[in-house]
Amino acid sequence: MKAKLDENLGRSPQRLLERRGHDAENVYDEERSGASDPEVWRAAQGERRLLVTLSFSFVIGRTCRHTKTRFKTPYAANEAGFPVGAAYGI
Repeated sequence: MKAKLDENLGRSPQRLLERRGHDAENVYDEERSGASDPEVWRAAQGERRLLVTLSFSFVIGRTCRHTKTRFKTPYAANEAGFPVGAAYGI
């Protein structure tokens, strides 16, 4: 899995993902700290990475383009019943 971690997560989640064999990048590594949410989102999309964030602005009022699921709150659930909000995928 390829993941991009937003600046509000710190380095521990990145190290955890890397230890488990995933390709994880942090916005600090790319000198994107302080970048706007749309800029971080575009970077994740361009690299086809899962964006992992604690920023609710990525979830509230978004529609998943693949499933057409509308996320209205940070604690919405996907079709399988798993909560979404801390991770939002491409």
